[in-house]
Amino acid sequence: MAARRPGRTFAWATGVLAIFVAALLVESAVGWFSVHESPLAISLSMSPTGNDSLAIVLSSSRPFPIAVHVGILPGTLNRSGGPAFLLVDPAYPAVFGSYGDVLALDQRVTTLLEEQGSTARVVAVDAMALGQTLLANPRATLVVAEYGVIPDSLLSHNSSLLAQWIHNGGTLIWAGGPIGFFQALPGSTQRGCCPGGLGWEGQMDLVGFPLTDPANSTSVPGEPVGGPPLGSLPSALTGALGITYNGSLYGANVTELELHGGVPLGFQSPPGPSGTGARTSLAYVPLGSGRVFYFGNAVWSPTGQYTPLGGLSLSVDIAQLLTLGYTPSTGAAAEATVDVPPDGAATLYLPIPPGTPSALIAACTAEGIPLWSYDANLPLNEIPPP
Repeated sequence: MAARRPGRTFAWATGVLAIFVAALLVESAVGWFSVHESPLAISLSMSPTGNDSLAIVLSSSRPFPIAVHVGILPGTLNRSGGPAFLLVDPAYPAVFGSYGDVLALDQRVTTLLEEQGSTARVVAVDAMALGQTLLANPRATLVVAEYGVIPDSLLSHNSSLLAQWIHNGGTLIWAGGPIGFFQALPGSTQRGCCPGGLGWEGQMDLVGFPLTDPANSTSVPGEPVGGPPLGSLPSALTGALGITYNGSLYGANVTELELHGGVPLGFQSPPGPSGTGARTSLAYVPLGSGRVFYFGNAVWSPTGQYTPLGGLSLSVDIAQLLTLGYTPSTGAAAEATVDVPPDGAATLYLPIPPGTPSALIAACTAEGIPLWSYDANLPLNEIPPP
């Protein structure tokens, strides 16, 4: 797949909501999950070729050509429709954004879920109520974005509640610097206020390995220093999932991630100075019966680096993760980009990755707008028509 330049991802940013307003979500009994944008429709047919590949025909009624990313991605979908709890608290430090950024993200994600017809919903929760909320919802999703701070009642030298919750089946979506680096008391406006804060040990306590490369030095005492601020190389799954966020300042070390069964989903940056490895702007980390989706930054960092359009792209990607309920798995992925002509059709042949018991078959426009997806829990040579 040709590298997609993140800089052009949001050239259409001012029109993204208008496009989604016209979207209609359809999910049939056989597993199709389609977003049709009338009058900008992309339809398809798909059939096995008999030689371990799929023939995918994309037909367009658009009056202009369109590039479409299509992929066969190892993993499963779980659209349980359960709540996603979003940390929203004006009396809590937002180190990697601001309280206004958090409110804007809440509104954008909620709007996108409604316009996509998703069964997922976002419920705001403050820091004081977070612990009891997780205990009462053991298999829910928690979104911590912009803050970069975990209440000390969830993760500290004296508490491992968040780690236990994830291992028992919870899902954490994290966007805001090194995971577990900062702790604070609920109701506090000061990050790292707790005696003996975890710092770089936080990620070890939470995920069990150095997800992000620790910095060797810092220009601001007590602040984490990252690597290259933006990723530019998409992974094998980026295009078909429609991932748009490319901040990689504190992104997961790709080598460590894959050694521990994780999957890079976002844009990768090259290896950094002092031996730091390549980073990804979005990582999937399996933990026990649960999982973590880890973004490589948020809107900005304490050391001054800014992710262009970070708040908007985070909103789009978080809504996509919540809508799909996609759980990646290790293994080969097949992906390609096809140019569909105006009012015409194009045929794409994708190899079925060997040994893939289940997969997500998905397509997005080059701008990251999801078109359709299919949860192929059947053998991939027995896919029913849409």
